[in-house]
Amino acid sequence: MSLRDDFTPPSMGPSYAQAVVRAFKRHKLSRSRTLEMLRGAASADDLPREDKVPVESMRAQFDLD
Repeated sequence: MSLRDDFTPPSMGPSYAQAVVRAFKRHKLSRSRTLEMLRGAASADDLPREDKVPVESMRAQFDLD
């Protein structure tokens, strides 16, 4: 028995990690929730930049007519 095994983060499937990062880039998850879901497998510096949201995609939310 080794104590080192107790300190390693749990493994996760690559498709799960990709889906979490994709959701972060698309503004579906916050940075803190993304890091929580990745369970220590990445730091805030490891995350990619979030995709920019075009103003046109938000325009419908501001139309009052």
